[in-house]
Amino acid sequence: MRGYSQRLYFDGISIHFDNPRYPGVWVEMSGQGCRNFDTFSSADWSIVFYQMKNDSDYHVTRLDVAYDDFENVLDLGKIARETLKLNFVSKFNSYEVINSNRGLTVNFGSHKSDIMFRLYDKAAERGREDEIEHWVRFEIQLRDERAFEFINILDDELIGEQFRGIVQNYLRFVVPSKTESNKSRWASRRWWVDFIGSVAPIRIWTSCNTEYNLSRLKGFVYKQAGGALDTLLLLQGVDTTLDELSREKPRRAAKYQELIDNHGIIEYLSEREGDSCHAAERD
Repeated sequence: MRGYSQRLYFDGISIHFDNPRYPGVWVEMSGQGCRNFDTFSSADWSIVFYQMKNDSDYHVTRLDVAYDDFENVLDLGKIARETLKLNFVSKFNSYEVINSNRGLTVNFGSHKSDIMFRLYDKAAERGREDEIEHWVRFEIQLRDERAFEFINILDDELIGEQFRGIVQNYLRFVVPSKTESNKSRWASRRWWVDFIGSVAPIRIWTSCNTEYNLSRLKGFVYKQAGGALDTLLLLQGVDTTLDELSREKPRRAAKYQELIDNHGIIEYLSEREGDSCHAAERD
């Protein structure tokens, strides 16, 4: 899987290794695997997360944080209807409502984005509707830097508030108003307020130590794209590659711009034979 030819496995816990393109080890835990880790490991999550935060060789590719509702706090049918009516305010650019033989699912955000919300009927997914009357799961799916930032703010005693604070920052269901055109000023739905409570919104992007971020950046470029980059440089040379990169690169993400700013780099543009070329100076 993903270039790894060997795996150690135990009931939802996979340790992948022996990858010629990447010397590291990939550890993957499903929900069942997480429960088994809780049950059988001599360590706990605080030890795992502490190791991740204090060793730049660790990279978190995905972290799912879930809230399970057994008390009818979240009405999935109502959430689906309000979503289809666009009665919500969100930082996400996409949403979808799926109705299948495994029950309702409501997603906010892209499956490939750094953060995504997923609400679904867990009882129907497990085929346990006759056994469990109400089981709605609300998952926050985090990738890469977003996953790492959640680990940075994690407090075992406050995880419920932190979960709801992140939700509050990205999503809010609202009551339509005939007198107010600005949807962001619409009042929140009472059932949504009951779920969120009085928690303040939590952003899960914070400035980190610059050298640590630079280490993570280089780790991504060299270990994930190093083979492709090395081949491209070999085939067409450094100058051509840099020239093409200056014209075709996507818009720079905020985390990369922050890293540049923290290093005191000043970027400027100069015109050369009709093409833009980029240069940088250290302050």
